Amino acid sequence: MRRSLALGLVFLEGCSRSHDAAPTPSTPAVAQAPDSAAPVVANASAPDAAAFAEAAPTCDPSPGVFLFTSPMTPVAGAPLRVMAVSDKPLVGKLAVDAATSEVRRGGPPYFWIVETTAAATTNATFTQRACADTAAATSPVSVGKANASLSTGTGVWLARGT
Repeated sequence: MRRSLALGLVFLEGCSRSHDAAPTPSTPAVAQAPDSAAPVVANASAPDAAAFAEAAPTCDPSPGVFLFTSPMTPVAGAPLRVMAVSDKPLVGKLAVDAATSEVRRGGPPYFWIVETTAAATTNATFTQRACADTAAATSPVSVGKANASLSTGTGVWLARGT
């Protein structure tokens, strides 16, 4: 009888503790968001911003930048997309006439995209900021008539004639 009385007191003692006690430093406080059913963790440590910081840009003497256009043979006045691609995380700018982009995407491979309207004479240039904006890759874009170099056969896709 004494044993069951002692167990009952231990049980009641555990149940009578306040559940609103402040959390210990090892456990984060959990609160209910006002408009959400998901709990919000109050003491969660944020990731260290220094872990995501990029190194200062450096001038790479051989950046390995390649330029691609779409369509392959653009028509003057029609949309033109130019993509610069590199396997290195360069800091630079892709310029196609007056349109530019300094937004690096992906990685690796990293790429920059510019969408513009093709002019009669169009040039695409990728420059590295750390190299005093000297061109790392330059390509004249051949603007012409509709792509007559593609054969028109009975297939589903157009194919380049040999």
